[in-house]
Amino acid sequence: MRWLGSAVLGAGVALFSCAALTAAVSETVGWNLKFNSSPSLPRGWYVRSNQPIARGGLVWFRLPPVMADYVASVPGMAAWYADPENGLLKPVAAVAGDTICRDGLAFSINGHVVGTALPFGPSGRPLPVWSGCRRLAVGEIAVFSDRIPDSDDSRYYGAIAATAAVAYRPWLVEASR
Repeated sequence: MRWLGSAVLGAGVALFSCAALTAAVSETVGWNLKFNSSPSLPRGWYVRSNQPIARGGLVWFRLPPVMADYVASVPGMAAWYADPENGLLKPVAAVAGDTICRDGLAFSINGHVVGTALPFGPSGRPLPVWSGCRRLAVGEIAVFSDRIPDSDDSRYYGAIAATAAVAYRPWLVEASR
């Protein structure tokens, strides 16, 4: 019976610890948490950061309007896109002064091919295409993930406005591979 008292006490301490952690997170980050289930970043929780958006950092943003027609054509995605709480978490790969190019399916940053665009999405519908090169202006960024070949990133929609993005950082995520 003595073990039962210890088990109840242990459960109480664990419950109190979880409640305290939840309260601390709420107070500290104001619930600016996003859960990433996409394989383009490690799965887990990301918290809003007060750091400036920079190459190598992470940002959360709404899918750019150029993707709206594609998303509307994919069953189940239109409702997801319509919810303002939904967006993408992606690594920042290029910033003002960098040059991004899309030549056919090749996507390059500053003259180095970093990825290949896919012509069709998982639904079989053609993905948006942009072409040419452009030097990013102040206030523009490009996002790119090399973790998976079909990441929804700048290889399909080009640059995005930095003002449309919010810096995030990992909080509780799976170990990187």
